[in-house]
Amino acid sequence: MRFFLGLIVMWGALHAAASTHPAAVPHPTRIYTVHSGDSLYAIARRHAMTLNEVLTLNALKRNVPLRIGQKLKVYGYAGKTRPYVVQPGDSPLILARKFHMSLQDIIRANGIDFWRHRIAAGEILQVRQNRRPKPRLALAEKIVRDARRYLGVRYKWGGNNPRHGIDCSRFAQLVYKKQGVVLPRVSGDQYRFALKRGKRVSIKAAQKGDLIFFRTRHRRIGHVGIIIDPKKHLFQQSSSGAGRNNIARYDVGSYRRRLRGIVHMNLPAHRTTASRSRRHTSHRS
Repeated sequence: MRFFLGLIVMWGALHAAASTHPAAVPHPTRIYTVHSGDSLYAIARRHAMTLNEVLTLNALKRNVPLRIGQKLKVYGYAGKTRPYVVQPGDSPLILARKFHMSLQDIIRANGIDFWRHRIAAGEILQVRQNRRPKPRLALAEKIVRDARRYLGVRYKWGGNNPRHGIDCSRFAQLVYKKQGVVLPRVSGDQYRFALKRGKRVSIKAAQKGDLIFFRTRHRRIGHVGIIIDPKKHLFQQSSSGAGRNNIARYDVGSYRRRLRGIVHMNLPAHRTTASRSRRHTSHRS
């Protein structure tokens, strides 16, 4: 007998504690004003809630009548919203997919009774605020990113296809072509072309994405690379070296001695197809 009395007392204590301290609702909430004809059941369905959730959230009893103008807590949408004019053919489900919201989010943000009320064209609803677009990479960063994609490509004198191998001038040509600038095929012609489209800069003023040119035999320009760092450039290394593209410092050693010039190109603000330069039959880099 004492055992059963103990269970009854324990159950009563737990029930009293639960009724005194209801479980916290993790959902964001907003205030809803009761209108004529509203009922607890209709308000619950309109905000994608259960009747018990409305009662618990507002500490109400089931049989207590509502008053017009009464303020109730209902579940809301936690994210930022913006107004949207409903177009013909729109539905809550279509808008949820269009603005990357759940159906409950659309209902809770606008108080839509999905089962009884269809949204009408011209109606203004609150939808998810568009995320800020990712900042576009600066042109110099785009050039560096595209140049690094050729890491591991084999060197081939006169090569044009990255699958089989390319030389240094073809490498520069491919990278700059993505930015709407069609460089000549030979490094010497590229240098003259670059001087017309840009300006020559000193080592201290060199920037990412600049073209850098070197002398080879007979003091002629025979090598080109792309600066990817204030002190480094990326280039296609000849077969006398590793046979693949490489990254090296250009301000020391033989590269510094053979440096012919660094050119900062005036690239278009957006990608356009530049006028194509005349084709060169020579495949020397």
